[in-house]
Amino acid sequence: MATESSTATVLTADEPVMLALWCLGSLLVAATLVPASKYIQQDYHEFLSLGPGGTPSTIPGYLRIKALSCFALRDRYRPPPVPKHEQRPHGYLSSLPARNRPRPETRGIAPHRQVTQTVTAEVYDSLDSAVHRLANRSDGRLVMGKSCFEKHSIALFSTSPVRRTCRGEIAHAHPSDGSMHLTLGVEDAKMVLSIDGEIGSWKKRDSPGWIEST
Repeated sequence: MATESSTATVLTADEPVMLALWCLGSLLVAATLVPASKYIQQDYHEFLSLGPGGTPSTIPGYLRIKALSCFALRDRYRPPPVPKHEQRPHGYLSSLPARNRPRPETRGIAPHRQVTQTVTAEVYDSLDSAVHRLANRSDGRLVMGKSCFEKHSIALFSTSPVRRTCRGEIAHAHPSDGSMHLTLGVEDAKMVLSIDGEIGSWKKRDSPGWIEST
């Protein structure tokens, strides 16, 4: 006569504790991932909202900027230290008119944009015309061309640059907000900062004596 054997699952004393820990761990992971995913989604959309720039408006472009942000300047309102052999007694600028309003709010690294105090299309056209006039009156020392840094705007280049990065690009303006990036010596950058300017997000791109300023 055949007999049926039955088996019963018996929990040991440790298994309820392990089950509780597993459930708790799952809850903690979920509690961490949900806010993190929301932050990443919001941060990515803020990156896209800055508009076109030197970095592609794509997920790989976003990831590239997040990686490079580890090397960005932490204080945009103070020039980085310069080695003694790169220091100069004075800059090219003797004075600048004072600002009549606070610094604008800026966001991003590349692109790096103003999100307040943006300008109208007419004001940007005036700025663009002024830069073209500067190039036309420079006796060939300055030329206009497509920005090497920005990719989506026109830039001013030196034909005999001290700094060779990006073919000697020294300035470009952003149609989306009317701001401008300039390549300045540290002494001139200090003067810009004294009237509430701002250093660009990147660390020095080339020679320690030159930085990018907004």
